[in-house]
Amino acid sequence: MKFSSKIVVASVTAVVLYTLAILALEWANLEHLTNIQVPSEVTVSWYAFWTVELVSLASIEKSKIKNKYHKDEGANDGDMRL
Repeated sequence: MKFSSKIVVASVTAVVLYTLAILALEWANLEHLTNIQVPSEVTVSWYAFWTVELVSLASIEKSKIKNKYHKDEGANDGDMRL
């Protein structure tokens, strides 16, 4: 498995686990028992971090594919000039 695939799996897992944890806390209504609430800034930051991580990874992969395509295209142009 490529490193980028591992990052995608880790990020999706982290987002799903965080979402499930927040939903469980809200469902259990622990706010009334402990007077502790997860700040909305934490949730926004969590999703923003993983979104930027995935978009950055996608742009890196896109540039690799684009560079490979242009290299292949350049090699084919040389063959056409016989």
